[in-house]
Amino acid sequence: MRAPNSLAQSFAWALLPLLALGLTTAGCANECQQLCDEMADYATECDLEWDREAIKDCKSNQANRNFEDPSTAREACADALPTVRDEWTCDDLEDYFDQEEDDGESSESEE
Repeated sequence: MRAPNSLAQSFAWALLPLLALGLTTAGCANECQQLCDEMADYATECDLEWDREAIKDCKSNQANRNFEDPSTAREACADALPTVRDEWTCDDLEDYFDQEEDDGESSESEE
């Protein structure tokens, strides 16, 4: 390996490990977090809006640290992941989002 001969090359070599790390960890969402993405994709197909903040909240709530038994939760989500479109209609999804909004509003008013 040749030594870098310019500042730009030094910078590029320094960023390469960070880029590699970013690419390898980008797909590290657990199955429950992937379910958030699947529901968001399905919502788009149903012409429903689920904003980025709600998706981010969903993924945060579905992080392994929030489960008493992460492996059991991941297993349940892995089972549910391929069946979302088979078991839920667009109307079901709309009802779910409406309920989420209602729950959010009631918890905010309680504070």
